[in-house]
Amino acid sequence: MRKWIYLVGIMLFCGLAVAVPGGEEGLPESSPVTPALDDGGDPIPPFEAMAETTANIYIYVTLRQPEGPAASGIEIESTYCASGFEFVQIKAHTPLWSRDSAEVQYYLLYRTQWAAFNWGDLNILTGYQDSMWIMNPIEDWITHTDPDPAYRWYSYTSTRDEFQDSIWSREDIWGTGYGTQGVCDENVNWYYVCVAVDSTPMPRKVSPEPSDPVGEVDQWLYVGDNIISYPVDIGVGRADSLAMVIDTIDGTPAAEKIHKWDATTQMWTEIAFIFFGSWSGSDPVAPGDVFRVVKTDPTTVLWSAHTPGYVPYDADITNHTLTLAPGTSTGDNYVMMPYQEYNLLLGINSSMEGIDYVRAKDMLGDITRATKIHKWDGATQMWTEIAYYFFGSPSGNTRVLPGLPYRVVVDGTCTWPPE
Repeated sequence: MRKWIYLVGIMLFCGLAVAVPGGEEGLPESSPVTPALDDGGDPIPPFEAMAETTANIYIYVTLRQPEGPAASGIEIESTYCASGFEFVQIKAHTPLWSRDSAEVQYYLLYRTQWAAFNWGDLNILTGYQDSMWIMNPIEDWITHTDPDPAYRWYSYTSTRDEFQDSIWSREDIWGTGYGTQGVCDENVNWYYVCVAVDSTPMPRKVSPEPSDPVGEVDQWLYVGDNIISYPVDIGVGRADSLAMVIDTIDGTPAAEKIHKWDATTQMWTEIAFIFFGSWSGSDPVAPGDVFRVVKTDPTTVLWSAHTPGYVPYDADITNHTLTLAPGTSTGDNYVMMPYQEYNLLLGINSSMEGIDYVRAKDMLGDITRATKIHKWDGATQMWTEIAYYFFGSPSGNTRVLPGLPYRVVVDGTCTWPPE
């Protein structure tokens, strides 16, 4: 009986000896994870690697809060500016009835005075509780409120809703002499984003990022020359189409010719004109472009670009290269203040100086080869110098706004904002 026991013991010993992987000091010749990465491979028996020096290894695991549902894209459909009933109509590209009810319970709409591309942009002014406004859908046209629950945009029955937009600002931050009255204010531009709130128990989760921003940008047109920007994408891509949009403001003739600046030749080029009673001009135009609009009708009109009002990202703006005039040491360049670069400067000013606006000298110091910045005054038909260097430092406290046009003088070719 003992012989059989010994025989079995010898067989087991030999079997284990064969199973030990090859290589020096009992380590496998190849990484134990290699077969697992090759369609699973054959199972590798456990082994133990010993070293002369050992150390404790600590692994820290951080549990992230699950992300909420994605935001819906939005667009501005219309505005209404009767006193006491100001509202903006916002359309959701994905209404709630077309989404999984277990995923999204309602939307929230935020309004800011700059275009918010992420949550950080929504909270740039950390020193203020009203860095952003939550808009209230108009559900009751008698009381102009949404009593229960407030600020929740359900969008079940349609893709759009009206939002009351007559909130007065906490202070006169633009120096206009009075506060602002929402989307109907002709001196302040507003931008909107949407987020989705999920239907799980508290605490509820919201979209990891807000929707792409949309906005309304107002620019006055006077008799004579007008320097204006194409601030938000309204779906127009040709010069003649843009001219027709500008020329039909309130039925008042607003343009006769449109020119675009060529920074390379330092000259204006006519891109749209009236030919036998109709607008002509096939040159491409895009958000971020700056134009000179010639107007002969004496009536002053307001061009409010807002439908659908998609705010361009800085990378999509084409006027990044600022150049010199041929054969000279300086050059004029007409640029629109880009939105994301504005947010960067605004964040710096808020954190470093506690101010909630961007000055012309901030813009000047941000452009490597810039020496001066001018702003066009259509009412006086004159350029005003708003930023310059004084004893080697940028000077000029005039507020600059995102989406509006400026003339930048440079002493060398540069790219702004950096790509």
